[in-house]
Parts: sequence; structure tokens; C-alpha cells
Amino acid sequence: MKQVTHTLTDFPMPENPKLERIVIAELITFPTEIIEAERIVNAEMFTSDERKTAWLTLIQMHNSGLSIDLTTFFTRANKDFMLKEVMPQISKIGSGISVLQHCSELREVSAKRKAYLSAIDLLRHSSCNTSTLNDIIDTPAQLIESINADFKEDKYTEKVSDTINILAEEIQHNQCARQNGMRTRIPTGFRYLNKLTYSGFNAGQLIILAARPSIGKTAIMLQMAKEAVFSGFPATIFSLEMTNTELAQRLLFSTEEIKPLQIVRGDMEWDAFERAAGQFASAPLYLNDKSRTIEDIISGIILNHRQGKCDIAFIDYLGLIQHSNSRQPLYQIIAEVTKRLKQVAKDCRIPIVLLCQLNRASASENRPPALFDLRDSGSIEQDADIVLMLERNKETSGNGRSDDNSYPSSEIEQNNNRINMWVRKNRQGKAGDIAIGLVANSTFTAFSESGLIQPE
Repeated sequence: MKQVTHTLTDFPMPENPKLERIVIAELITFPTEIIEAERIVNAEMFTSDERKTAWLTLIQMHNSGLSIDLTTFFTRANKDFMLKEVMPQISKIGSGISVLQHCSELREVSAKRKAYLSAIDLLRHSSCNTSTLNDIIDTPAQLIESINADFKEDKYTEKVSDTINILAEEIQHNQCARQNGMRTRIPTGFRYLNKLTYSGFNAGQLIILAARPSIGKTAIMLQMAKEAVFSGFPATIFSLEMTNTELAQRLLFSTEEIKPLQIVRGDMEWDAFERAAGQFASAPLYLNDKSRTIEDIISGIILNHRQGKCDIAFIDYLGLIQHSNSRQPLYQIIAEVTKRLKQVAKDCRIPIVLLCQLNRASASENRPPALFDLRDSGSIEQDADIVLMLERNKETSGNGRSDDNSYPSSEIEQNNNRINMWVRKNRQGKAGDIAIGLVANSTFTAFSESGLIQPE
């Protein structure tokens, strides 16, 4: 029997550029499939740098919470690549049902290509005088391990023992940090709240700070932000209600070096202004009053965190966040916002403090606010790790602070500066019928603590 001989040219490299183009085009058209596609496909399965870059761009846009469609992707991709490789496929795309099927096919082609390259390595070791028997044996073993990794679709599931080992490493890291005088949690700005939360806010937490209008939630937020940055943790504030200038004014008023009327009347004492401003000269506190949509806010958090500007994020406030799908019911919009913010907190491993409003039922019924008083959606309570609620002290008289923001001139006005902070949910600490008594300064921009309040 005549022996048949073959050369490498008889066995072409397994690849399917058309299939790669189709996958990219389908994910641009059906971006909701990206989460599942990422479990099947990775960048190394694409055979050209342009298609690898396109895939990574899609993943980055999705992780940043950006809207993905042909227009938004076109602005970020190579124009020649889009015109020559993607656009011709767009017109041929049918339903989104085929997306994951094509992703699976691409993975199979990639596995064959790995086997092909592994076979070449095996030939190389077999014909090389310096190769050892272990080199030959290891080659197929490495191929099997690599292919198994690609076909293990649930890439995010961990064995509990592995997770416990990671936890042990984190505990050891925290122990070393404390021994060296470093903080492992971000202080809240309030001594009693620090005790209730085991020294402050932790990575991955979504913290809700809720109150009715004009109770002081923005001022509380600013005090938390100040404490964070003065403790060495960069913070970013996303303000949808106030301008950056207004926030900066409140921060200056909190120093008690200057008063609001000095700005209004134009009789500023500039030495005092310089002293107040000097307290923030080197503070890593960043203000953003331009981001209005949840996509912009999430993108800002991720980018600032990567740039070292955001170890904790503050958002003021939930009710003003714009959503691309305004036709959805309000409770669904809010549910999506809180879920996405919780996910970003986990992914970036930072706490996010989200301000929101309470309904007026607790005030009209003369009772402290409860979790069911959160407005518009039960998802706020479900997604939050910590829920803090503010209310006027029951001893308060009158309708609030004076209109001109001047120093209080009566006992009634002093009582109006007293509020309670209820800790209604705290996954890693104490919660329930416990509140922290707070006393505001004359401009309602800084608070001191009067103690814990535990009703009988």
C-alpha cells in the first residue's frame, strides 16, 4: 500500500473572519446579549487586531454603562474597519436569537486553531534535538487545559474554599494596614455611625441617605465627603440638583470662616475666605454637575476610579437621574438605577452613597421614617447595604431655618437645627430603632453629634 505524505499546506489554519465580523455586528445590533456573549467569547478568539479591538471596545462600553448602537460605536471604532468589515454585515442581521449560536461557533473555531498550533508545537519538539520528553508530553496537556478554560462558560463561579482563602488574604492585609496606622474603611464623618458600621463604609456597599426636602441630606453628604478626603480617600460628588459653585460655597460655609450673607452682600473678608479655601486646597475632592443620565454617572465613576479620583462616590440625588427609556414605569426605572449602581460599587470595590427622598407620610403621621417610606420603589431598600434616614427632631418647633441663613437668634431656631439620623438597614452592623442625634451649625452645613437615641 502506497504511503500518503502530507505537508502543512494541506492543512490550512482554522479561522473564520466572516464569522468574527458577524459576531461584532450582531452585538452592536443586540447589545443586551453582551453579558452572555462574554461568557463564551474572549478577545483571543479573534484573529485580527481590528476585530480584537472592536470586541474590547464593546466590552468597555458595556461595563461603563454606555449606550451601544451603530452610531455610538461608530464614533469609537476605526472608520475603515467599520465601513469594510462591519457595515456589510449589519444589513444581513436577522433576529438576536442567532447571536449566542454564532458566539459558540466562534469558540469552536478558536479551539480548533489552538489544536492546530499545538500540533505544530508538537512537531517542533519532536524534531528538535534540545527538546525533552517532558516538552512533548506537556504540549497536549496544555492544549486540553486551554480549551477546557474556554468551554467553561461559568467563569465567575468560585469554589468556596478558594473564596475563603481570598478572604483570609484580605483579613491579613487589613490587619497589616491597621498595625501601620492605615484605615481599611472610609470614615463616615460621624463618630457613632462609624461605631455602628465597624469603622465606616466598606468596599462594594450601596449606601442610601434619605430625607424629605430641606432636612439636610446634601449637607450630611458633604460632611461625609469631607471626612473621606481629609482621611486620604479621594471622593467624587455627582450633583444633579446643585451646581459645582453652590457645592463649593456650602463647603466653605461649613468651615464657619465665612457666612452666606458675606457673599450675597459683597462684603467678604478675604483673609477669612483664604483660610476657608485653604482647607480644601489639596483635598482630593472632585465635583461633577454635568452628568445627568445613569450612563454618564456610571461612566464617570469608573473613569474617575481608574484615575485615582474616586475611592467613594456621592450622587445627589436619585429622583433627578435621567433614564434613556422614559416610557418605563418609574418604579422600574429606579429599580434599574439602584441595581446598576450596586453592581458598579461591587465591580469597582468602592462605596457609593446615593441620596433620595422620603415620602411625607412619616411627618404627617408624627412618627420616625421607616423603610417603606422610601419613595417610588422597593428596590431601593433591596439593593442597599445601608439605609440612613433623616428627620427633624421631635422637639423642633417652627418650619425650619431662617430664610436669610443668618445665625439663629432664638431658641426656636436653635431647635430647628436638630435632626435625627436613623440607621434603618445595616448589613454589616447594628440597625433598627436606633438614631444618632445631630446638631447643625448656624448655616446648616456642618453637624455635631449629641449622642445615640434609642427609643424605649
